[in-house]
Amino acid sequence: MPIQTPRWLPWLSPLTAMMGAWFVGVRAIQGGFWAVLCVALVCAILPFIGFRIWYRVRTKFQSEIAQGG
Repeated sequence: MPIQTPRWLPWLSPLTAMMGAWFVGVRAIQGGFWAVLCVALVCAILPFIGFRIWYRVRTKFQSEIAQGG
């Protein structure tokens, strides 16, 4: 059964991309255009990866609780 992502999750990617690019790309490493762009792309993908990990952990623990262990 495929995982259905919440409707608000795609709206989170541009926000994390902007914040990540500013905090990490500009402030921390003081990178140029390509460094900031790479950081923004990675930060845009992080909400989806975090959701997948959270969903997998949640379903794993729910199945263990349902099995009584």
